[in-house]
Amino acid sequence: TGLAQWNAVAYVDAQGRQWRQLDLTCGLSWNQVAAICPTDGVTRCTGTINNQSVSGWIWATRAQVQQLLAELGAQTSDCASGPAATGSVFAYFNSTTNFDLLSVAHGWTATLSAAPGTKGFAIAPYIRFDQDIAVGFTCVNTPVPRDQPQIDRGVWLFRPPCPADLNRDGAVGPADLAALLGSWGTGGAADLSGNGGVGAEDLSVMLASWGSGNC
Repeated sequence: TGLAQWNAVAYVDAQGRQWRQLDLTCGLSWNQVAAICPTDGVTRCTGTINNQSVSGWIWATRAQVQQLLAELGAQTSDCASGPAATGSVFAYFNSTTNFDLLSVAHGWTATLSAAPGTKGFAIAPYIRFDQDIAVGFTCVNTPVPRDQPQIDRGVWLFRPPCPADLNRDGAVGPADLAALLGSWGTGGAADLSGNGGVGAEDLSVMLASWGSGNC
């Protein structure tokens, strides 16, 4: 897990999912995102947001984002205070309110709100970190009207694990090739073809995935 080298990827989680930076998809309503991204948390998007292709990315559900935030160390029981600084791996939006410097990471999920009185709302979790007093605040069940875009609200998107990304940095490159060659003739994670040993077939799989967005 950890930070990725490719700047569109903010974080690679324990499952190998590559989470996209929030600030790349700001200023959109939930309805606009739903026009190109399925809401099941499994099927990939097809299309463009803010002149950037999101094809191949998956729109995360509330439960998937909650799992991510828990891994980052944030409290995730609805709205709770606690550590949230680790969330700064995502692009934070800074604002000054009442002389307090706040940092907020905020994004749409694919999940509609089921709470009473929130018909037409969707869930948009956020992390807030007050730098003045070093206190974090996380809300995983924030309902927002689906037709309301906001300049500092992005979209929680991830890509499925990429088997060829052996070091889980968000891209397939020289470090992954070195790991594959170091496992040549053995098994393990570098056995990308699943044939029981690391060899020419696995090298072909890795080269086909070479780069930052080919998995």
